[in-house]
Amino acid sequence: MNTTLTSRILAGATIVGAIYAGAISGVFGTFSPTIISGQSCSGYGYYGYGYGYGYDCTPVSTTTTTPTGGGAGGGTAGTPLVIDGQVIPTGGISPFSDTLFPDFTPACGGEATSLRDPAVLAYYDVLKVIDRSNLDRTLTRAEFLKLVLNASGVDVSSAGTTTPFSDVSSSMWYASYVAYAVKGGIIQGDNGLFRPNDTITRGEASKIFVRATGVTYSTGSIVFSDVLPTNSLAVYIQTAYDNCIVHGRHTVNGVPTTPTRLFEAWDGITLGETAKILYNMTR
Repeated sequence: MNTTLTSRILAGATIVGAIYAGAISGVFGTFSPTIISGQSCSGYGYYGYGYGYGYDCTPVSTTTTTPTGGGAGGGTAGTPLVIDGQVIPTGGISPFSDTLFPDFTPACGGEATSLRDPAVLAYYDVLKVIDRSNLDRTLTRAEFLKLVLNASGVDVSSAGTTTPFSDVSSSMWYASYVAYAVKGGIIQGDNGLFRPNDTITRGEASKIFVRATGVTYSTGSIVFSDVLPTNSLAVYIQTAYDNCIVHGRHTVNGVPTTPTRLFEAWDGITLGETAKILYNMTR
């Protein structure tokens, strides 16, 4: 594990310890936006019905500056960014790199395989996840995207909160994450919608993993018997598998299967699966 990642884990552990003091059974009982001195914090998750899934904290600025440039109170707006035929207003922000994990190297044979591997459990601090009481809980599309961006360590604040999706309000906790991912070419949405509260499937997650690492798409045959070549996500699933990012499920309804037999692309990806994959991608 690199020095930067180690420092992020240690820093995360300190913050988590502070927030746990105000939590009940792993879920926020009451949440104070000033729980960490000098930082402004907010919770997110659980479909907006309360705090408990994770948190964000940003330093509180003691100075004010006058923004300049396009989309910031003056100047000329930047050239619109076009992604898959969609015009994305950049507001003077330069397009981001499509690769969130430029140093990604497949950890074939050396990856963590257990959802409860001690190193994986420690990695939840980096992901800023508070409630770890149910690792089998499926994630929403917004929650999953935020975990991916948290793992990459990017600063999404410069992306703004404007997106091309009619179902993503700029006031929602995930708006800046969606905006960042759109401008980086990581997500495109579906007919003008992002569907933030829908469960993200294992197939959809594979696509984001592949686009975020920038690996070369696979051209070989599909190894999973339940993933047809006509599936629009098949190339992403196979590419993620070939780069040891995802694997088949070992049991289906409690019945053991071979690792490459079934992928279950339409099942929701769980918190535990996501954390393990992101740990392997960044270690």
